[in-house]
Amino acid sequence: MGLTAVILTVSASVMPPVARAADDLSFMATMNQSLEWQSNGTAFQQYAIYALTPGAEKIFTRLSDIESSKVADAGVYYDGKYYTAVVPTNSTYTNYTSTFAVYDTETWTRSVIATFGTGNGNIAIDMTVDYTTGTVYAIGTNVYNGSELQLKKVDLSTGEMTRIGALGANILLSTNPQASTKEECICIQLVNGTQPRINLNLIDNPGLLGAEIMVQGDVMKYNTFPGIKNTSDYSILSQPVGPDQPDVPTGGDGTEASPYAVGSIIAMAPSSTTEAVKEDVWAEGYLVGYYKDYAAHFTAEGAQAANILLAATATASTKEECICIQLVNGSDVRKALNLIDNPGNLGKKVSVRGDVMKYNSLPGIKNTDAYKIDGQGGGDQPDTPTGDAIFEETFEGGTLGNFTATVETSGSWTGWRANTRTPLCAIANSYVNSANEAATAWLISPEISLNGVSNATLSFEHAFGFYFPTSQDAFCTVYVREKGGSWNQLTLTNFPAKGTGNWTSFAANTFSLSAYAGKTIEVGFKYMNDGKQSVAWEIKNFKVTK
Repeated sequence: MGLTAVILTVSASVMPPVARAADDLSFMATMNQSLEWQSNGTAFQQYAIYALTPGAEKIFTRLSDIESSKVADAGVYYDGKYYTAVVPTNSTYTNYTSTFAVYDTETWTRSVIATFGTGNGNIAIDMTVDYTTGTVYAIGTNVYNGSELQLKKVDLSTGEMTRIGALGANILLSTNPQASTKEECICIQLVNGTQPRINLNLIDNPGLLGAEIMVQGDVMKYNTFPGIKNTSDYSILSQPVGPDQPDVPTGGDGTEASPYAVGSIIAMAPSSTTEAVKEDVWAEGYLVGYYKDYAAHFTAEGAQAANILLAATATASTKEECICIQLVNGSDVRKALNLIDNPGNLGKKVSVRGDVMKYNSLPGIKNTDAYKIDGQGGGDQPDTPTGDAIFEETFEGGTLGNFTATVETSGSWTGWRANTRTPLCAIANSYVNSANEAATAWLISPEISLNGVSNATLSFEHAFGFYFPTSQDAFCTVYVREKGGSWNQLTLTNFPAKGTGNWTSFAANTFSLSAYAGKTIEVGFKYMNDGKQSVAWEIKNFKVTK
């Protein structure tokens, strides 16, 4: 008696979904690379279609003739026929043909419907049928797009597979927002698991269609286009404005005296519900309703206590005009602003303080801890500053503030810049034009007066990308000098640990400035790259205090 070793692909039930006795149930499967060992020990391949009958004495029953190569990577039964898609075993993913065929289930003879050449994309690893519509679907891969998994609709008459969904592996960029041909575009790879893929793919971020975007990566041919692969960084420069997204006025700087306008929060395009684009900022608008059951409601009736909507005008009527404000359970902010207990708030001008994040699918403010209604405030407001801060710059405003950026070396890199996406900070990274450029650049503070201060302290947070020092070296150095004097180097002692990706978290460093008591000083951050590796250095929350 021979021993059979089997590798199976179970494709679909032989039967359409109608009532049938359990003991009359059988399945079809393709037997790929199977070997039946004969009594003399000789092995031979048996590529064919088999019926699988649970509980039968002979579970596997061969239906079709034995072939010299595998007969299917995927198969599906529909309307009395069995359809198969296969890439032959002697093919490679850079040189292949794929075949779509159909079996007559009475005679189990095979008829080829179509054969497709390399690059067509008609590769299926499983197929299924929607009996309510008669539509056949396939799950397949695109080996020219990082083996991206794709959902495809199958035309049974031609074998053509049309992609109807994917996992967000790429986007197209063009200089023309109305581009309609591929010749106007470049293709951008969104590497699986990276922030560019999470925040730029159009499946999860359909509102980005039409946005102005900048990406960093390697210039290569991609998906038959000129393109960018290995995308490592990005910035959303501006949001799309169209008939479905009103042009909401922007303004403010996020302070209590000048809160962000609703349009400014919308323009920040927060994409994370847990990581803030900006923290502890004020925003202001008219209270126009609440968000519930996946919809915006512009009334106080039926409200819930957990959130409110703010808009630039009291007459707003679409969610695209609004930001959603979290009212934290048990907080004074919730008690004062929610529309269940305070329906009279509808239409009033309201300011709130919190963190800019995505909330209820909208740009919003979470973790709110302070508020104002028509200029009258409440909530967990901080004490009035004591004046201990002599100078501070968070670099969260999209600019370098009053700092000066200079580059000592020639080349295409322009030096330190303000990062406009999370993390908001000052950043230096001389990886440009797909190469690490040798560069030296400074980020220098404005003059800071320590007049009357005997023991000032300098503090800031820093982080690294692609390079992870654990002690002071020449790539990243901090200096201080008296106005008109020479630079004196400070020694960094706290270095952020490398995580699982290419970027670290932030670590704080603190230095005494007692040696500069009563003087006017400048602080400089010196970035150096020898061009042999990628080095990114990030700085935020710079502060000089008494």
